[in-house]
Order: sequence, then structure tokens, then C-alpha cells
Amino acid sequence: MLRHIILTLISSKNYSQATRHVVALKPTIIARAFHVNPLYRSNCDFGSPCNCTECTENAKRSICEVCQVRPAVNQSSELSRDRKGISSYTFTSFCEQCWEKDTADKRRRGREIAQTLASRKEKTDKMMKYVRGLHSTEQVPIGYAVEKFLSDTRSLPNSCNSQRWHQRDIINCLSQDLQIVKVRNRYMCNKRRVDGMDFKLWIFYQRPDIEV
Repeated sequence: MLRHIILTLISSKNYSQATRHVVALKPTIIARAFHVNPLYRSNCDFGSPCNCTECTENAKRSICEVCQVRPAVNQSSELSRDRKGISSYTFTSFCEQCWEKDTADKRRRGREIAQTLASRKEKTDKMMKYVRGLHSTEQVPIGYAVEKFLSDTRSLPNSCNSQRWHQRDIINCLSQDLQIVKVRNRYMCNKRRVDGMDFKLWIFYQRPDIEV
């Protein structure tokens, strides 16, 4: 009986020491609240561009940033990319008059862009219909189509991709239109149809910021 009591006390003591040891552990990672300091803005949304309520509130100005006279009552945020492809939000504070003017301008630009895209879509459809109507038996290696593509789109945003990447894209998207076939482990395409393609229009017709 006495031995049982002694073992029970020893076990209780060891458990208490283990418990105290666990409680005494200190965390090795120090948590930091988002937006507490503007210097830590990169913490918001794990470093991605953010236009949450707190980011928007921190960027808000008391005076309109357009007229620089009237008090600001509204704010806009626009996502943009720099020349290196890094995205960020640009915040602008507006007074009531400048806000109404800016809203009207955006609506007008939206209508103009929609008309431009519709016109380009119609032009692209006509071009592809013309290409599909071309009949020829002359076959050339797929590299001919890649060279034509690079020539049409030189100095444009997609020019940084490799020739192999463009080859796969052309095979996947224009296989039937350019009559691409694989002959003895080599891709061939219809030369006349490739010559009739406007690759710049085909790939950028949905980009209103690029002239085609």
C-alpha cells in the first residue's frame, strides 16, 4: 500500500514538472499585426497588391488630388503593372465634382473600348474565314509559322517567350486552321494559310492598349 502511494506521488510530481516545462516554452515566431505601420504594408494579403478597407483608408487624402482645392469625399483604386510586370494599386482621392467627371470619363472610355473590341473581333473572324478558305498542297515545317508569328509580333509584350513556347501555342490553337499535321515526327503546316495569317491581329485583338 505504501509503495503504491509513493509511486503515485512520484508520477504526479513528474507530470507537474512536464506540464510546467510545456507552459514555459516561448514562441520562436513573433506575430505582427497587418497595417499597424505603413512600413509593413507588404504583409497585407501576403505581399500581394491589396485594396482592402485598411489599405484604402491609409491612402485616403483630405484634399482632392485632382483639383487640389475641394475636400475629398470619394476614392478610387486601380490595379496596374509597371514595365517589369510588378502589379500594384494606385489610390486617388476625389471631391464630389471631380468624382462625377472621372466616372463619366470612365464610362465613355468603356463604351469606346467595347466598340473597338467588337470591331476587332469582326475583323479577326473575317481574316480567319479567309484563311480557312485557302487551299494548297504545299506543306512547310511548323518553324515557318513560328517565324511568321515572331515577325508579325516583334517588339510586343509576348516576344519574350521562346520559339518552342510559340510553336506549342500555334499547334494547340491553330491546328485545324493551318492544317498542321505530324509527318515522321515532324510538324508540317499549310504555307499558303500561314502567309494569309495576321498573327498580330489574331493574338492581340482583345488588347485595346495595343494597336493592331
